[in-house]
Amino acid sequence: MDLEDLHLHNGRLLVTGPLLERIELLGYCGFSNTLQEVGIHRCYFLKCFPLESFSDLKHLHIRDCPNFETISGKSISLISLKIQMCSNFASFLGVGLKTPNLERLKLKYCSNLKLLPEFLLYSLEELIIWNCPQLESFLEGGLPLKLHRLEIVGCTELIDGRNKWNFDRLPSLLYFKIGGCEHAECFPEESLLPPTLTSLKIRSFPNLKSLEYKGIQHLTSLQCLSIISCPKLQLLPEEGLPSSLTCLRVSFLDNLESLVNSKIQQLSNLKKLSIKDCPKLKSVPEEGLPSTITSLKIQWLDLESLNSKELQNLTSLKELIIDDCPQLLSLPEEGLPSSLSYLTIKFCPLLEERCKREKGADWPKISHREDANKKLYVFFHMILAYDEAAEQD
Repeated sequence: MDLEDLHLHNGRLLVTGPLLERIELLGYCGFSNTLQEVGIHRCYFLKCFPLESFSDLKHLHIRDCPNFETISGKSISLISLKIQMCSNFASFLGVGLKTPNLERLKLKYCSNLKLLPEFLLYSLEELIIWNCPQLESFLEGGLPLKLHRLEIVGCTELIDGRNKWNFDRLPSLLYFKIGGCEHAECFPEESLLPPTLTSLKIRSFPNLKSLEYKGIQHLTSLQCLSIISCPKLQLLPEEGLPSSLTCLRVSFLDNLESLVNSKIQQLSNLKKLSIKDCPKLKSVPEEGLPSTITSLKIQWLDLESLNSKELQNLTSLKELIIDDCPQLLSLPEEGLPSSLSYLTIKFCPLLEERCKREKGADWPKISHREDANKKLYVFFHMILAYDEAAEQD
């Protein structure tokens, strides 16, 4: 065994080395019986990890071991397993993964992985699968009922077979992230997702043209919706979004024309709105946004001005973040909402010049407040620049 590094500290073992072929630590000062965390990185000849040799192991992370093939043995102590960038890892040995107390399983960039463990994952709470393109299906007996977080990204075969997922049977699922679906033109299909979801993130759907209202309307617990890198999406559902929504993020939507067509004004619980790189949005903020919004972030938009009337209508707005909008010339003539407490301006050279303390043309719009005792904090590049109320004191 030719190691580059071996670190043992407070029950943690990190092994790094290109020539490692085998791990056998039983009887070596007894520490393999007390190790709780093992990390193995860039061990190019490692083929198998023996769970039975580590009776107290709780966390195992195997990364960048291209010849690693499988895990053997069983463990009742293991609660977290991460396997990343192991191109030869194709399946779990025998009947499955014998880790009945496993809570978190993360599999990333395992290009030959075809099968997940068949069973014995009753305690699993988090399942994260990224870029495993040959994986075709989930566990044969269905996903564990305790599962509350699920991420599927870059798994083409698995996503294409989503009509067999049976997610509606997962009573505890709260967070779902899906990405890298090349073929879908509408998503999510009716009854695909469970009503328990509180957070849904959709990203990298190159052909997505619409969000399926029937697949969203029953998500009555949904609080956060993120839609990222869906270049063909033009509009959100005309029928509207779940009224429970408190946070909406849209990013890299090349053809998104409007948000308000989706009855967004009826979202009486919406608090946070983030808009990033949506070049066809003609007006920000748009007419009809709910006045309940407390945080508005706009980033990478080719705007020359903000919609001053609609900005004033956001009577609950406390935080305004303007990030990397190089064409933005000035703040609205009417000034900023009196409710605003935090203004952040980043990478907006024209606007920053106009907002310079005392000297900038837009400085009076910042310094003048109806309520002189109400603080307005202004940040440039995330550095606190002014406390307007303190200056008056």
